[in-house]
Amino acid sequence: LAQGLKVLGECRRKTRISSLVITAFGLATIVLNMLLVEDIIRIQDSIRVVREYEKFFGKGVSSPRTLACFVTTFGRARDPLELIAHENTASMYYSFRGFVRSFFAMSPGSLDGADVWLAAGNEDLLFHTETNKHGRPKLRSIITQLEEACPPEVELIAFVNGDILFDASLVHTLAALSSWHNASKQPFMAVGKRSNHGLSGRIHISEVASKQTDLFQSEDYFIMSRSLIDWNALPEYVIGVTAFHSALADWAHHRGALLDVSDTLIALYQTTASGGQAAEDPANNATLAGVRVES
Repeated sequence: LAQGLKVLGECRRKTRISSLVITAFGLATIVLNMLLVEDIIRIQDSIRVVREYEKFFGKGVSSPRTLACFVTTFGRARDPLELIAHENTASMYYSFRGFVRSFFAMSPGSLDGADVWLAAGNEDLLFHTETNKHGRPKLRSIITQLEEACPPEVELIAFVNGDILFDASLVHTLAALSSWHNASKQPFMAVGKRSNHGLSGRIHISEVASKQTDLFQSEDYFIMSRSLIDWNALPEYVIGVTAFHSALADWAHHRGALLDVSDTLIALYQTTASGGQAAEDPANNATLAGVRVES
């Protein structure tokens, strides 16, 4: 009897171990499938970008041409949806690799954002972003770093708010801006309206157009020729604080052509409970040159 109970106990122990192994294998398979689905969607997004490029330049393109260098930044997510917004943004830029060289501007407040950026497969970081005494990044510091890091043969640069998504129309727009710039030789800045979308989950390039709502007048992206501005002369506008967007567009208007690309470029703003409001800062942009605040 004792020997029989010992054998029975051993069988039960092995059964429990087998069950645990099977359960662990099942969970690992589910996670792997989720990762594979995510990778497949990202590959499909990249294929869509390539097809848009081929529509403009013709099929049989042997290698993509880098049309522009973009920079963005975002800090620690304040709620789960804002984290998803950051993940959406990082994945979008990864899909544009080869056509857009994308950089993330590092600062003490954006370390968590950099983790999201790298987890999506992106590689390029700008490490020496200056901030004001409240820790907010200065635009001039970000753009001067971008100018240095961007390959000299790339004609266009851009700063984009971290909660903006584009679809493959970005490729058409950048190609058209590059062609116009080469023909006209005019320095320029391109801005445009956006659509607002109440975020509820992941969004991929193929879904951006379907999420559009009425266009909203707000400058959330700035695509520029590299010859537009002496960035060292730019006032120390702070990102994420009232009034810098309009001030920058006005600054560019007096130094080159100011273009509206709202009709060609789909830009989607991901709204969350903690996003969408300019940060309050005692040292705000309203005190800087070129800023006019309506009373």
